[in-house]
Amino acid sequence: MRILMVDQDLYWQAFVEALQKHGVEVVSATPSAAAGCLDAGNFDGAIVDVQAEDDLEVSQRYAMLRAFSHSAWARSHEVSVYSRVPKREFEQRAADLDIDLARVRFYSKSSLEAPPSLECIREEIRRWPLLVGVDMADSVPAAITNEWIEAQASVFDPLAEYVWIKVVREGAGQTEDEVFREAAPGLRWIWGIMRLNSEVLNGGFKQFISNALLGDATGHSIIEALDAVQELRVLSLCRLLEDTLLALSPLLPQTCAKEIAERCDRGRQSGTVRSSLSGSAEDAKKCMENFDERFDDLANSWVAEIDSYIHAHPEQFVDR
Repeated sequence: MRILMVDQDLYWQAFVEALQKHGVEVVSATPSAAAGCLDAGNFDGAIVDVQAEDDLEVSQRYAMLRAFSHSAWARSHEVSVYSRVPKREFEQRAADLDIDLARVRFYSKSSLEAPPSLECIREEIRRWPLLVGVDMADSVPAAITNEWIEAQASVFDPLAEYVWIKVVREGAGQTEDEVFREAAPGLRWIWGIMRLNSEVLNGGFKQFISNALLGDATGHSIIEALDAVQELRVLSLCRLLEDTLLALSPLLPQTCAKEIAERCDRGRQSGTVRSSLSGSAEDAKKCMENFDERFDDLANSWVAEIDSYIHAHPEQFVDR
């Protein structure tokens, strides 16, 4: 695989070496040279960071991305934005500049997501965020207090980083049950949301379910994700996840499917029923694609719902 990257973060050498171990070649280019490289090289994908030190270079990166998105090459190849810029900020600016968002997919460095071209080093990114230039400690408090929660206009993102450090760094070698045994209950719900969001963004609900079952054949982490959206009262995401899991229950272990059915509040269902899945591979694929589209349509609107819940119930997240 050969990737064109427009990204000037300081992690470059370790990042390139990690990809080379998986047989992936990375070619770096400036915004002004990227279009020429794309025409001249045989690339499987392009990854662009729209963040830069000055406004002029930011404008150059968006202009280059617009050209990429309208090119014939983008009709059959991956074009990914990989950045610490908030997704909403990127999408608003991209829409204003006529960037074709149907051909460009956004992935957040801060949330440790990975574009498809980087899937082979996804676990390395989770274990060592500096591999993609992210220092998770920069905006993370030493403890979660009522005062800290009250001071945050948007609390989900920094709280998610706090939970990530608790699980991945401090919890190395421990099970999740051990990590969260004495933690505030809300932190485990945040972790469940984080995993769900990361998996679906990277590979849709198919990846979320397959990776959950790969790690635990009982489907325990699927139940945890459902618990998280229900406990946090994220109604938009809750409705979608319930619909998805009920519709795809024939693909789940019997005990897992039974527990999901028991936990779902049928009064909030939007109409999807398990009998809508015939059992064929093609039907399952179409069903998942429909749910993936619904997830994309939410566009992280559920973050505001979580923020509201945390501000209303800070005692469930206080962790010292």
